Amino acid sequence: MRVELKIDAKVSWNEITRLSDASAFGAGFTLKRPVKRGRLVLMTIPMPRQLRSFDYGEPQYKIWGIVRRCISTGKTLQNPEYAIGVGFTGKIHQMAILSTRQCFLTFLTAKARA
Repeated sequence: MRVELKIDAKVSWNEITRLSDASAFGAGFTLKRPVKRGRLVLMTIPMPRQLRSFDYGEPQYKIWGIVRRCISTGKTLQNPEYAIGVGFTGKIHQMAILSTRQCFLTFLTAKARA
């Protein structure tokens, strides 16, 4: 699976890893970098169709998730590894949803004034 993370407008990174656990509501995997709890990540997963909520016909399942757990597995200092637990949030990034809502509210306000 691929995990993509955007820290800010200039800094982002991605990592290829293996899925260690999955359900219809979240996933578990390991990464070489820590990720703060509450951070949104985009995952591309070869998820079984029976666990998906959308894109049943696609070979890869792209879904956003929120990091709920990040624990150092204590391997070595030279090769750190972190166990990550993510809860799925959906197909669309949450900021896109907020932006769409704001545009809609602006439209309604302008229409009410007219």
